[in-house]
Amino acid sequence: ELLRGKELYTQIWDSKGPMIFFINALGFWLGSGSRWGLWFIELILLIIDLSLLYSVLNKKWGHAVALLGITAGAFTLLMVFGKGNTVEEYSIFFSIISIYVFYRGLSKEDHRISDIIIGASMAASFYLRANNIGVELVIILLIIIQAWKKKGFKPIWPRLAWLILGTLMVNIPTLLYFYLHGSLEEMLIASIF
Repeated sequence: ELLRGKELYTQIWDSKGPMIFFINALGFWLGSGSRWGLWFIELILLIIDLSLLYSVLNKKWGHAVALLGITAGAFTLLMVFGKGNTVEEYSIFFSIISIYVFYRGLSKEDHRISDIIIGASMAASFYLRANNIGVELVIILLIIIQAWKKKGFKPIWPRLAWLILGTLMVNIPTLLYFYLHGSLEEMLIASIF
């Protein structure tokens, strides 16, 4: 319906966050109206998910544990995804991105890019379903604890600023889109409240 020009939450209504509709529209556009485009997006994201998880596990515990971890994880995904195209499927992608950049950032002094990515991932996951941001919240809590342990509360503020900037990079265009289409209130009520 989005590809046919209908407005989300006014002409098309569902109680899901807006990002799932845009992912679906992209998938149907890629598949020329068929579900194959969605299947392609799901496959690419699954490959990225497993590759990033393998990378983190391999660096921390080695090849055997990493292979076992992603194999076990891949088999359990059937319970999470069911027949596919669920908000959880895409939220997991953003959670894994956050885990990956957080882990990679542990060995670096400059955390700006990783903090921006974590903030953006949290906002994107929020727009899939508001209660799917748990992984990102835990990572932000770890960032705060880690910064506090190093030098107290003063170095926390720049890191929080970068995280907030990341969320704004997703929030501003999303909220602006719905505001300009006259459906911001409807989007907030349907997808969050």
